[in-house]
Amino acid sequence: MKKIVSLCLVLVLLAGIVPWAHAAGYSNWYQPETVMLIDPSTGHVLYSKNPDGKVFPASTTKLLTSLLIFEHIKDLDQVVTVDEECLSIVSETYDSTLEPMLQVGEQLTVRQLLYGMLLPSGSDCACTLAVQVGG
Repeated sequence: MKKIVSLCLVLVLLAGIVPWAHAAGYSNWYQPETVMLIDPSTGHVLYSKNPDGKVFPASTTKLLTSLLIFEHIKDLDQVVTVDEECLSIVSETYDSTLEPMLQVGEQLTVRQLLYGMLLPSGSDCACTLAVQVGG
């Protein structure tokens, strides 16, 4: 089930990005330096380019965080209070793409935080949700 959900998330993201990029004339807009495509049922490498290259997970961590949120929180209208410790980690280390950044004590629903995490890739929302689920 997790594999299916993960695959669907990736396909949805690609379906939204590729037509936009092509229509805007960015047919070669992203040229990854390292790629590996593996058939999960056989383990056979279908395509690779610089397979030993080092890459950072970037927003993949936010997708996995959202998967955990959906598994552990059933009520998306549950209210969550933004934690001071979490924001100090985000502001010092990762910065947020939200403008303005969340404020300590601010109360938002899980749904609002998911939107903030997945659409503008807000690290402060991701951290707040992670603390809500994992402590």
